[in-house]
Amino acid sequence: MPYPAFYLQQVNGSLTHQVSRHFTAQFAYGQVLERNIVGNSNAQMLQRLTLFGSLSKDQTVSLAYRLIEGTGGFSSPGGNLALSYFRRFGKGNTLQFEFGSPAASRTLDRVILKYVILIGGGAGE
Repeated sequence: MPYPAFYLQQVNGSLTHQVSRHFTAQFAYGQVLERNIVGNSNAQMLQRLTLFGSLSKDQTVSLAYRLIEGTGGFSSPGGNLALSYFRRFGKGNTLQFEFGSPAASRTLDRVILKYVILIGGGAGE
């Protein structure tokens, strides 16, 4: 049984701009257009806006919004929000906080809080 011929066109791009000394904004755009030889087609667009920055040499924070529109592709349409914070302490211990998920079709009502304690000589090396 012969397989139908499919055409796949993808366009991806991003633009990054330093907003201030410690913060950077990034806009990313992606589009996928799928067509078969019969003429049926579908397309999906992804737009993502992220603001990330360094609060100090040991602290970073990011806020991301993602919007998916159209049919086709691998994700269902929708928007979501994600927030993350990371801090490294003097002895190498780390704290990480996250809300949402930038890889879900909508914001997940989840919070992740992780604290890693390094114990013993040579820990974290």
